[in-house]
Amino acid sequence: MKKLLILWMITVMLIATSCNDNQPSTQQIAISKVANYAQNGNSAPTIQDCIDGLGINLENNITADGIANQINETNETNGSEENTTTPPEETNTSTSPVVDITPPTITILDTNPIALEALSSYSDAGATTNEENATLTQSGEVNTTKVSVYTITYRAVDSSGNAAEANRTINVVDTTKPVITLNGDANVAIEKGGVCTELGATA
Repeated sequence: MKKLLILWMITVMLIATSCNDNQPSTQQIAISKVANYAQNGNSAPTIQDCIDGLGINLENNITADGIANQINETNETNGSEENTTTPPEETNTSTSPVVDITPPTITILDTNPIALEALSSYSDAGATTNEENATLTQSGEVNTTKVSVYTITYRAVDSSGNAAEANRTINVVDTTKPVITLNGDANVAIEKGGVCTELGATA
């Protein structure tokens, strides 16, 4: 009779606690143990098997409060064991490669733009770059015999393939007046009735 009364109290507490807890409880664990007990070919579990599955000590807890306290203590122990696992810290060991995307800087030497008198000589002063390993090339020509606008282009490419360009502008202009040279004397005296032969001039 004593065991039947205890089993009745356990059943009531199982129903009450299972409605307020979504996590696996000691009661659910006990039911699982009893189910496994029967599946292993044993006979139907006895009242003592159910009590043992719940981990209740009948020697010292024969009251409803005592049984409830044991169930709560078991739940707290299971909960603390489940929460003591610390997830491993994630360590990011990957490194991003260093990428050079900055083009070199080109500095044009001497004057830019240049006004150059036609028929004069021209020698380009060139340019420099801020990167020692960059390749600097120059293209373009200036024809001083023809009035026009000319461009000298400087192109620099560094070891990472970054390129930059800069231009010098040369304006060939003609601001010099032509010089006329007379052939013969500028002043010629001719007798009346004489013949005058024009000798012309050059420029």
